[in-house]
Amino acid sequence: MQIYMKYMKPRLGKVSLACAEWCHRHLRVRCRILAVCVLTGLLAGAGAWILKCLIRWVSVALTSGLTEGGINWVLFVAPALALPLAGRIQRSLFHRDVSRGTEKLKRDLKAKDYDLPHQLAYQPVLGCAVTVGMGGSAGAEGPIAYAGAAIGSNAAKFFRLPPGFTRLMLGFGAAAGIAAIFKAPLAGMFFTLEVLGMTLTTAPVLGLATCCLIAAFTSYLLSGMTPDVVWQGAITTFDYSQFWWLPVIGLIMGLYCRWYRASGMFARARWLRVSTPWKRELAAGVFLGTLIVCMPTLFGEGYGALQKVLAGDLARLTDFSPLWADAGTWAVPVMLCGILLFKGAAVYTTNNAGGVSGSFAPTLFIGCMAGALMALGADAAGCSLPHSQIAYVCMAAAMAGIVRAPLMATFITVEVTMTYSLLLPVCTVAFISYAVAALHIPRPRGRRHAPGS
Repeated sequence: MQIYMKYMKPRLGKVSLACAEWCHRHLRVRCRILAVCVLTGLLAGAGAWILKCLIRWVSVALTSGLTEGGINWVLFVAPALALPLAGRIQRSLFHRDVSRGTEKLKRDLKAKDYDLPHQLAYQPVLGCAVTVGMGGSAGAEGPIAYAGAAIGSNAAKFFRLPPGFTRLMLGFGAAAGIAAIFKAPLAGMFFTLEVLGMTLTTAPVLGLATCCLIAAFTSYLLSGMTPDVVWQGAITTFDYSQFWWLPVIGLIMGLYCRWYRASGMFARARWLRVSTPWKRELAAGVFLGTLIVCMPTLFGEGYGALQKVLAGDLARLTDFSPLWADAGTWAVPVMLCGILLFKGAAVYTTNNAGGVSGSFAPTLFIGCMAGALMALGADAAGCSLPHSQIAYVCMAAAMAGIVRAPLMATFITVEVTMTYSLLLPVCTVAFISYAVAALHIPRPRGRRHAPGS
């Protein structure tokens, strides 16, 4: 190691500077922009794959010994320690806060601060592996978007692009991270437009498409050419004679999205009132562990439970929970109701009490759970509706209403499962949910009384 630090590292630095100088002298600006886009896409795709592997390894190591019946204390202890450990790593090892990556990117773009430290290319990945791998009830897209933005920003500086292109590459890198983590290139492009709010002309859009396509296909190749959500036994043809239930579900999901955001913001405000970081992280970890030991499907991203619902195996939602013995009776609706009530608080707690994670994947999970509960309600009311399709379209509806990005939600849903034949139903429900969730409802004002009355 000492030999590397004294000899190899300075030499590699000189070689990289020489390469950058050669590119600056001999390559046109367009060629350097293309090289930066390709490099950013490749690194973001590889980073997303590494992040998924780390999360899976940590999660499997902790949950491989779970047993049915009784209480699995690892489901309490691991999430309870995840937030304090992630917070300690950020303060003592990273010496910076790498949580809430999407919020920080929007703030940096607004403040015109496009120069991100190169350490951000890997620090959010490591923090997310600890948080989500140990049971944090959130996703991995925020950290990889933050890491991708750092990759794009530093790649632009390395190739000495004009100052304006550093801003573009920050957004392109973030989009590449989203495209890679979901294997959804179109969704990554709409993330830049809808979530980050960047305004692009024709030429930059081509660079954005290059970054997202390369990142998504790199992640897809490294993961063995398999989608993250395998929809087994799916009914991919929609019966348009039953189109009437799509607006109804969109309306219900829009109202639920308002509850999700309200409960999450309530939890966030309560945790931020605790001024001491380690006290906030420890208390939030205990709260999160209590929720997960009661509802184990809240552990991590929840893709496993999502696939069970899409496959129609609702009884598996009670696995490793106190309700496991009653899985065939009333336990499944009770479990679904509990998940819908507390998922928003769990996600906002993870993201705002020391954890390094994202908030997009949980919306797909909670939409699927809401669709399963509505399908059970339709059966109780005597309506014959396709259960898996209800759960599927509700995934897009939840993301559109909670994240307020209907186009990104639509394409993430169809690309993550590679089911493009249901694009119209998914798009319909997503836009209705978004309209209802974003509707401004003025608060009633109290009646003013005359003095002395």
